[in-house]
Amino acid sequence: MADTIPSTGQFALIIAPKGRTQNSIVRHLMLLLNYRYGLDLLVANSFYEGFSAVQRHGSRLVCAAAILDRKTDSRTSISSLNLEGKLPLFLIIPEHTKAQHEELCYRLDDVWFVTWEEALAADAPGSLRRMVERVFAERNVGELFSAEGLALPYEQMQERVAQRLRNVKTLPTLPEVAVRIMNMISDPESTAADLEDVLTADPAIVHKLLQVVNSPLFAGSGHKGDWSLHEAIVRLGMRQVNSIAQQIKMMNSLVKPEESPFDLRRFWEHSVACAVIADRMYRGRMLSLKDDLQFSDYWIGALLHDAGKLILGFFFWEHFEQLLGYMGANQCTFREAEKATGDVANHELLGRLLLMKSHVGERLVETVATHHTAGPQPSDLVCLVHLANELSKELGFGYLPDEPRLYAAEVLRKLGMETSAVISLRERLGRDLPDEIRALVDRCTIID
Repeated sequence: MADTIPSTGQFALIIAPKGRTQNSIVRHLMLLLNYRYGLDLLVANSFYEGFSAVQRHGSRLVCAAAILDRKTDSRTSISSLNLEGKLPLFLIIPEHTKAQHEELCYRLDDVWFVTWEEALAADAPGSLRRMVERVFAERNVGELFSAEGLALPYEQMQERVAQRLRNVKTLPTLPEVAVRIMNMISDPESTAADLEDVLTADPAIVHKLLQVVNSPLFAGSGHKGDWSLHEAIVRLGMRQVNSIAQQIKMMNSLVKPEESPFDLRRFWEHSVACAVIADRMYRGRMLSLKDDLQFSDYWIGALLHDAGKLILGFFFWEHFEQLLGYMGANQCTFREAEKATGDVANHELLGRLLLMKSHVGERLVETVATHHTAGPQPSDLVCLVHLANELSKELGFGYLPDEPRLYAAEVLRKLGMETSAVISLRERLGRDLPDEIRALVDRCTIID
C-alpha cells in the first residue's frame, strides 16, 4: 500500500517498482521534492497503488512521478495517473522506450518524459531536476529558498520553512538541551547560575565538560586540572563553556542509523578541527578581520558547518557514497562533486534547513549555508569558518584523509591573502594541533 498521507500539507506521489536504478532515482526525487520544494512524499510500489492514491488525495498532490523499466501499453492508466491532464506526471523511462511512450501519450496533457540515462545528469536539459524546475515554474510552485523566499525577513522565512517541512521525516532537529544552551547566550537575562542549572541536569555531560575545560587547550599548559563547573564558567566565560557544552551534547546525541556506514568519528574530527583552527586563528589574530566575533558564533558555526552531510550520511548513504566516489575519481571537493552530479539538495542547503528547523539564529544559519558559496562580500564570520574548513583538510581532517581543498577567491580577497599566506598559516597550525584535536574529540565522547 502507498504511505498514509498526513492531514495537512502538499505532496508528491512517486510510483517506483523495486530495483537498483529505480532506488537511485527515488532518492534523487526525495532530495529534490522534499528539500528544494518542501513537499512530503507519497510512495507507491505499483500503478494500482498509485491510482488509489491519486483518487484519494488528488486535490493535494502537486505532481506524480512514475519510474518505469519497460513500455506501458495502457494509455488509460497514464491518463488516470495525471487526472486527465490536471496533475503533472513525470514518466522516468529507459531511453529505448521513449519513442514508444511518446506515441502512446500523444495529445495527453501534462505528461513529461525523463530518460534514465539523463535523469541524474548535472546540467542536461532533460535531467529530472531541470524538468521539474521548468514544470513547477509554469505552475508557480516555488522552491523553499527562491530569490523571493530569501528576501523575506528571517522570522517569516523560518516560519515558511517550518510549515512546509512539518512532516518531512528525514530532517532531524538538534538535541533540545543543546538548543536550550545555545539560546541562553542570546538571552540578556540569563546568568551563570542558569547555565549551571541546565548543565547539572545531565551529569554525564558535566563530567565530559570538566575534562575538556581543564585540558591544556582551554585552561593552559600550566593548569593542574581542578576547576569546578562554576570556576570554569567564571574563568572562561559563559559563551565559551556554553559552546563546549553544546558540542559535547551534540556529539553524543546525534546517533546514525545502524544501516549507515557513515564515519561519524571522522565527521566529528573534521568539525572539531574546524572549530579549533577558527579559534586559534581568531585569538592569535592571524587574519585581518574587522568585526569583533563571539566565541559562541565562530565555534558553533565551525562545528556545525557540515551539518547537512549528517542528513546525507544518515538517510541517503548511497547518494553520499556516490559523491565520495566522484571526489576520488575526479580529485575534487565534496561541494564540486555535488554540483557535478546534479546539485539536487547540497549539504549547504540541508544545513540551512536543519538549523532553521532547530530555531537557531540568523547569523549562524547564514554562516553554515554559505561556508562554500561565500558570495561577493562574505562576512568576517563566513571568512573565518571557510578558511578553517579548508585548513582542516590541509591538516588531514577532511572526511577523506586526502580530501582536496578549494579556497574561495572572494574570501582570500576579503582577507587580503595570497597563496603564500595560506601556506604559512598551514605550517603554523600544523605543528601541534592534530594531536590536540584528536585528544579533544576523545574527551568529548561518552563511552557507554
